[in-house]
Amino acid sequence: MSTHVGGRMETVAPIRVTDRSDRVRLLGLVLIALLLHVWLIRNSAMTARDSLGFAQLALNLAHPSGDPAKPVVRTLPDVLKEAKQPPAYPATIYATYYILHRIDPPENPSEFSINLLLRAAQVAAAGAMILAVFPMYWLGRMLLDKNRSFGAVSLFQFLPVAARDTSDGLSEGLYFLGFATALALGVAGIRKESIGRLLLCGIASGLTYLVRPEGLAVTLGVAIVLVGLAVVKWRPRVNMLACTAAVLVGTGISAAPYMLLIGGLTNKPSGKQAIEGAPSGPMRPGFGQNAVNGPIFAEHNTDPDRGSGLQKASAVGLTMTREYLQASHYGIGILGILGCVLIRKRFRTQPEWIILLATVGVHLVALSRVAYSQGYASERHLLTATFVATYFTMAGLEPLFAWLARRPLGGFYRQPAAMWVWVAVLIAACIPSLLKPMHQNRIGFKQAGEFLADVIQPEDRLTDPYEWSQYYAKRTTYQPPIAEERFVEYAVLRNGGDVEDKRLNQDLVEQAKRVAVDPRSKQVWPTDENGVPIEDAKIKVYRFDNRLALGAIFGGASYR
Repeated sequence: MSTHVGGRMETVAPIRVTDRSDRVRLLGLVLIALLLHVWLIRNSAMTARDSLGFAQLALNLAHPSGDPAKPVVRTLPDVLKEAKQPPAYPATIYATYYILHRIDPPENPSEFSINLLLRAAQVAAAGAMILAVFPMYWLGRMLLDKNRSFGAVSLFQFLPVAARDTSDGLSEGLYFLGFATALALGVAGIRKESIGRLLLCGIASGLTYLVRPEGLAVTLGVAIVLVGLAVVKWRPRVNMLACTAAVLVGTGISAAPYMLLIGGLTNKPSGKQAIEGAPSGPMRPGFGQNAVNGPIFAEHNTDPDRGSGLQKASAVGLTMTREYLQASHYGIGILGILGCVLIRKRFRTQPEWIILLATVGVHLVALSRVAYSQGYASERHLLTATFVATYFTMAGLEPLFAWLARRPLGGFYRQPAAMWVWVAVLIAACIPSLLKPMHQNRIGFKQAGEFLADVIQPEDRLTDPYEWSQYYAKRTTYQPPIAEERFVEYAVLRNGGDVEDKRLNQDLVEQAKRVAVDPRSKQVWPTDENGVPIEDAKIKVYRFDNRLALGAIFGGASYR
């Protein structure tokens, strides 16, 4: 008689990460983001001025020795140490350029296309933002539910500042891909008390830091929450401390090599000024003055020397509040703050919500320091707070609708469609801004640069405080010659004064103005068919030939 010892293996249904409805929503978000960014890129006359610096750095990373005809002793580590921006986004730009160049090669494949490089910057940023819908959606799925997660991601994608900046050759698209990934891993790690997930969260945060230094806000925010949970004993203390160590180790793995290379936390002028307390002042040397300069930041300026410390702090607070409301298109920003108040009782049982607040808190503290020391803040810088606000907006709609349903004529808010109506209204309010072509009023700078590209000589000087003309004149890696007695100088200026002086290198502005008013200078662009200057042109290019003046004095030879 035989015996059989054992049991039947139990068949367990596999746990699905996504179901069909999730995949449908993700597909919808990808299509929305794709169509939105294709529209914006196709309707952009030019890219943002900041994109010129990213494109220039991409070129320097790919060719650290500069012009092959005049090589300099400079290696890739040298470029990274001197560059004013982290390397991840410029490297992504050049990789995108390489792909686009292979897909649609120009007539002369060996010639480097500065126009294609800017288009690569747009495609790189927009492509990253499209990919970002995946971690953004899963962050919402963990915090909310399928429909409200879809709504939150849709709202952020349609925000004019977010959509335009991620189609404008700026680093925001890649930044939000990394930021949302790190934040989603942090939320998942705390929810599961998973050391592995939090290690990945730290790695993602460190990689985001290689795009923008603000990426470290996730590491600090998550670490603060983990330590706090251990202190108040809402979670096992030993486990929380181990998770904290995992986040820090992960960040070190991905971020420490770059920190060691540059010998600090950041090379960004604004960041170094905030950390070191350096005196504020113009921090925008032109491309022609330094071939490895970082991008130029669009900003809302305040006077850093006006008033007492308290007055400056108040001005910073008011500026940041205004920029936050503008970045969030007012409605989402206000609803986000309201939602945070309405769901505050969840923080005890769902501490993952506190991660969002802690991360934004760290980011705002750092931004306040920069705004106080340097005197500026911008809508772009408040997009991180706006991104978090979209989740609090969707979370707060439920208790808000419950309250409205108890009011007279509140039956509408008992219907499931109420949420979609509110989302549709908020998105509809964003559409008019998205229909406007980007930087149409700047096209004159591109035309001026294209004119200069045909006439300027290597030994000539170009004073261009705007830097667009300098880029299109192919001076992106140009090093100015040593000062000589005899030279030709071109200057680019707006007609009728300059209302953007605070955003420009003041030394370059004054130099361009001196060239323009000098009686020996000549307006060389734009002109009519007879070569007569067009006086009402918005952008003018002046040419000053110091060699003629010196030739008249010293009896020199004739010049071209």
